Amino acid sequence: MLDFEHLILNIEAAIKYYAENEIDSYNLQQGSMKQMVTVYKLMGKDQKVKEAKIRIAESFIEEAEWKKENYPSGNSVAATFYEKALHAYMDIGGFKTKVEELKNKIKEAHAAAFEKEFRMTKIPIEVDKKIIDSHRERYKGRSTLEVFHLLITDPNLIPSFEGAKKATVEHAKKYVLMHLVSQSVIRKNIRVKTYETDDDRFYFFTLQNFMLDYQFKAKFFLVNAYCALKEEHPNWVAEMIKYLKTLPLVKKNRLKLIEKGLSAFEREDYISAIHILVFQIEGILRDTVEGLRIAPFSYHRGEMRIKKLWDILEILQKVEGIDKDILMLVRTSLVDIGGENLRNDLAHGILDYDEFTGLRALILIYILLKITPYDIIRKEKPESDVKQ
Repeated sequence: MLDFEHLILNIEAAIKYYAENEIDSYNLQQGSMKQMVTVYKLMGKDQKVKEAKIRIAESFIEEAEWKKENYPSGNSVAATFYEKALHAYMDIGGFKTKVEELKNKIKEAHAAAFEKEFRMTKIPIEVDKKIIDSHRERYKGRSTLEVFHLLITDPNLIPSFEGAKKATVEHAKKYVLMHLVSQSVIRKNIRVKTYETDDDRFYFFTLQNFMLDYQFKAKFFLVNAYCALKEEHPNWVAEMIKYLKTLPLVKKNRLKLIEKGLSAFEREDYISAIHILVFQIEGILRDTVEGLRIAPFSYHRGEMRIKKLWDILEILQKVEGIDKDILMLVRTSLVDIGGENLRNDLAHGILDYDEFTGLRALILIYILLKITPYDIIRKEKPESDVKQ
């Protein structure tokens, strides 16, 4: 029969040895503490299990403090171990004050890292003026309806997600190490997501490539097209509303709100424009799913819950005939935490004033044009497939 008490004494001795004789041996100490948790569970000593788990959490904090002082990029490293301590205390439960304290430590560590350890690199991008001028010429001398159709079909305005995947493959060949380590998304000095598996990291880099590509295309080509539209058709807002009225996916009750959003953009009130257009785009996508006879809500414990926009996009990705790249643009710009996540940041009230930009609003108008000119056609089953 196992002598559990003797086993505990040996584990304690190992922890003490590592602490006194091995520099930066926190992982070894924590491994021993986890063994202690297992032994106490076998002994049925719940209080001792809790105490051992608390020791692990405290060890993460101690490790964070030590590495902050002794590691290059110490604040970045410390933030990781503060997060481990945070999760450890949350798993134990009953440590609300400690959890809040650790949240602040994580924010402070990330802020210090941005100030002292990271360097922003800016690379100017220029496009040959002849290319820009040639692109703009395509939009001149056309009716507003022709311009809208050209905006919808112009390949210069939207990247290919498959193309972004190919770019990621090539990037991984050149920067192997970068693709082997975990990648994190940090917002407001908080690490909100970490991509750890090979597939997750590949998706992260593909998303970044796709996002940079559509921002580039928007800055140079979409702005260019809009300037041509505004120059030749000052009354473009009314014309766009007239055009949207003809589309079956745009419900009448949305038109006034969309007009308010477009008018706000026209007078450079980008805060109002973005607030309105984001949720009208979401609403139109929900209407589309409903038109497919798929409920845009689900039931959970007897309560009706509206499906998240992410889920709506997942449904539409499976529909034949819809441009998958525009759905990816919606996902990346509005709801993917690895992208811009505009819709969610807007809903949670965490966007800063200077994040309400004209370019973001213009991209929303482009999305609006791209998602609306569809009609739903249901395929009839062949007679042989119809059950008698």
